[in-house]
Amino acid sequence: MITMLLAAMAFAPPAPIHCPVMGGTAKDSQPFVLYKGVVYGFCCGGCVGGFESTPDKFIKAYQGEGLLGFSAYDVVEMTVVDPKKAVAYSDYNKVRYYFLSKENKSKFDANAKQFAAVPENESFEAEGALVHSKLTGYRDYNGTRYYFCCEGCLPNFQKDAAAFAKEHGSAKAKVYRIELK
Repeated sequence: MITMLLAAMAFAPPAPIHCPVMGGTAKDSQPFVLYKGVVYGFCCGGCVGGFESTPDKFIKAYQGEGLLGFSAYDVVEMTVVDPKKAVAYSDYNKVRYYFLSKENKSKFDANAKQFAAVPENESFEAEGALVHSKLTGYRDYNGTRYYFCCEGCLPNFQKDAAAFAKEHGSAKAKVYRIELK
């Protein structure tokens, strides 16, 4: 599986999150990955490869206590959120979800299953601009989640989602290396 480094994320992980492979505490010195909008960390470099090849297997099999990861997005607003700037959070299915407002937390808490759901297919627009891009948000359309790399993507998507989807395509969700800055 091809992995990609996505830079310029403006946040640090909550403490502690646990390695989905071995269950130990994730270490800042080890790689972090983004999968289906959730950031996962690892206890050692040896765990990353296994997770990258079969992430769903490890997520489903994890039986430990605590958090496995945290959402890179306020899933109510569908926009990137910096945990340091979040005003609220909720833990659901071993993932911490951060929110830009208390209202968003309330909406999430009332229907967490709906907001936490992620389509199996995605289109990740940050792939073309690895270092200088900043993730901004996403929208779902026809069973695919379209992640945006810049403020210009969302208006194009909103103008004509079908044309945007045709131009950008979709594929099965995959794991991306991510740098937390």
